[in-house]
Amino acid sequence: MGGLREILSRIAYTPLALRRQGHKLVAKMNIATADKLAGQLARIDPRRATYLRGSILARSQPHHDHTEFWSAAAARFPVETNFVRKTIHAALKAGKVEVAEAGICCLIESRRTGWKDSNFVIGLANLHASQSDLPKIRKLVRRYMRSLRRKPDYRIAAVRLSRLIFAYFPRAPSPAGLRNSAGFERKFLTMLERSAVKPQPKSILRRVVALENALAASASAALFDTDISAVQCRKFVASALGALAGGNGFSCIRLGDGESSCLSYEPHLAEFAQADMADRERAWWGAELDASERLKISRQIASAIWNADWVGIPTVSRILRDLNLSENDRLEGGRTGRGLRSVLHTFENMDRFRPGFSNLQQFTSCHVHQDLMRWDAYPELFERAGEVVLVSCHPGLPDVLERQYGARIAASIVVPPRHASIPLLRERPAVSAPLPVVIEDVSEQLGELPRNRLVLVGAGYLGKTLIHLAKKRGGVALDIGSVFDHWVGVNTRSYLDLARH
Repeated sequence: MGGLREILSRIAYTPLALRRQGHKLVAKMNIATADKLAGQLARIDPRRATYLRGSILARSQPHHDHTEFWSAAAARFPVETNFVRKTIHAALKAGKVEVAEAGICCLIESRRTGWKDSNFVIGLANLHASQSDLPKIRKLVRRYMRSLRRKPDYRIAAVRLSRLIFAYFPRAPSPAGLRNSAGFERKFLTMLERSAVKPQPKSILRRVVALENALAASASAALFDTDISAVQCRKFVASALGALAGGNGFSCIRLGDGESSCLSYEPHLAEFAQADMADRERAWWGAELDASERLKISRQIASAIWNADWVGIPTVSRILRDLNLSENDRLEGGRTGRGLRSVLHTFENMDRFRPGFSNLQQFTSCHVHQDLMRWDAYPELFERAGEVVLVSCHPGLPDVLERQYGARIAASIVVPPRHASIPLLRERPAVSAPLPVVIEDVSEQLGELPRNRLVLVGAGYLGKTLIHLAKKRGGVALDIGSVFDHWVGVNTRSYLDLARH
């Protein structure tokens, strides 16, 4: 069948050929011509024309709400399940709970669900969690899992949803909130081994669990389950507040795939490192750095990481999000996966990479900033922290935090936004040059403001150097990242992370 489709797609004016040509035009941003071609295609194959028009919308208006378009498509072509899925995806991006619920119910009732639909379940569960509606989360997960019974996807979906299950279907209380007492890793590994998850994803997930356990055994504290444990979130907040009360400089730096630009790739992936760095720099700052500037910044950020008191690493919850569990996915086919593998590789070989002068570190999840939001831990942080210094790209952030949390803002330093996020911003800062150009000016603005204050930083990759500087100047500096965007109502992250604010 695949061979026949390939042949048909190469014959001029067949629906497949027109659709393929249209997608090529969309990829080249030749939107007007692609739209005309979609009109031609609509006369002979309305269904494929709808797919093409959806691609045109996604490319030409990537930050708009396309729920109505896909809802209309699903109504016109009721047997086309993928139109229902596109409706759910658009509704979750826009925070439209009822539309997303209706779409998921449609899939469940038709028994046409698969394990990949668990991403929709997570997105809708995040919306319910933002309203503290735990019964709806439990009902949703139960209904979805029942729809997969007697399918191979059932146990794969259970692995994908394991963090939701641990968070909202607790079997035994865990007063201490510690990973070993809760035994999350043992339960997870049991679920993984019983599932039809392919060997390579299984291997990577086992590797992540092994790393978490090794770091937990060597560090004075390890809080890797902040996504499923409110107690762990409170412990993290208590650690920051304790440093503030003691007048000690303190920093927490989180590592995602982007921070691999200052770390080592695994030897068999090293050939991709420079190109991946350049791609990230274009997304962050709109242009690549020259080699000397790149090396200088990499050394500064590596130093900030190794001297941080807490380091957030990609945990099981993050890796689950990026792995294709039904394919032999090794996280090697793209920049994000290779970056995540680099972080794992670095901390698996920490004795080799960590300088001898660095701190004895504690570890948590790279999503701890979002988990503090999920478990409503920020009110305690702001209530007890005293004055706060902000470093972000949002001029209106102080007003939001004063209104929402009663935060006492001592100063707000505005930095240039991430280049790829500029179209999303409602209020753009006056700063026009990218952060690498103005970083010294920002450092001067920071001055002695951090001393004995909580410093919250959301400035991406290069912001790690500001966190380290704030620590050296006597502040308690936390890497807040995209939570700033969330607070001001700008959705720069997936619905798999947090519900639309």
